[in-house]
Amino acid sequence: ANMRIDLRIKNRHLDFMFESRRLGDINRCNRGLYEKLNQPGKAIADLRRVVELYPDNPHGWNALGYTLLSNGKDLDEAFKMVQMAYQMDPESAAINDSVGWAYYLKSDAQMALPYIQYAYGKEPEAEVAAHLGEVLWTLGDQDKAKEIWNDGLKRGSNLRVLKETMSKFGITPSKPHTQKHK
Repeated sequence: ANMRIDLRIKNRHLDFMFESRRLGDINRCNRGLYEKLNQPGKAIADLRRVVELYPDNPHGWNALGYTLLSNGKDLDEAFKMVQMAYQMDPESAAINDSVGWAYYLKSDAQMALPYIQYAYGKEPEAEVAAHLGEVLWTLGDQDKAKEIWNDGLKRGSNLRVLKETMSKFGITPSKPHTQKHK
């Protein structure tokens, strides 16, 4: 009987994990769509509804917090949301990136660094590379920032954010065949 109860609990946990990840994927798609349509208010409204319906879902809180951060909306509210997500899922790369980015936007690059480094180590995506490089640059490690950015160019996801970040710092993205040169 105990084994059946343990199995049911495990299955419920796996169902929650699946639903949580699926919801996170849907949130990213919606956020991307609204971003392309230049309608961040609609994304924020949708995400507020998601966290209202699923208050125990860390990916919903993270998506809302990050969307607020990305649109320069209430930084304190966004920070609380990504921190809440972190309390629920401290091992999520996306959530660690959001927490680190929130610290960076609050002018605390030193505090941001370990969160974004963790995120990049776990899921080295282009947008996380953009964030990590910007934090490193701000902390005075321009060579490492360039290295991270060039590595991020190889990742292929959301290169727009990475290229915009590099341009902001006057860095021209390297061609793939020249990335090995320093």
